[in-house]
Amino acid sequence: MATTYATVFGMFLAKVTDFDLADMTEEDANAIMTDLLRQAVGKFSESCKKDLYDITDEQDGWNADFTDLEVDILSELMVEAWYKPCINNLDLMRNRLSTKDFTTFSPANLQKEVRESYDLAHKRARSMINEYSFRMNDIGELK
Repeated sequence: MATTYATVFGMFLAKVTDFDLADMTEEDANAIMTDLLRQAVGKFSESCKKDLYDITDEQDGWNADFTDLEVDILSELMVEAWYKPCINNLDLMRNRLSTKDFTTFSPANLQKEVRESYDLAHKRARSMINEYSFRMNDIGELK
């Protein structure tokens, strides 16, 4: 059975908590996740043994069956892409004024935490791709 986008989306949603995404219509949420998936496909296409651009006629999945590891890598790359706009969020960079009645927070610290989360997702995705490459490549094919 061919792998569907919904399979990858499900694994992605298990890795993130995004209430904005949960509040959207299914169509809008799928559009956002499809954009994230496109970014993931672009980063994994050269290493993947399967053709990530060979999609079904309905464009809701691929013609190939992906392993759990391949689906996990795509979903992890989606997490990395999901963090990217958070890093570039101008609101996190602006200083906020608050009164003593409110808990003050440092936008710089929040920015640092988001950056560290992105870096962790990036490293995890790269590590998974490297492991996949070692497992799937035949030394005899190397020249």
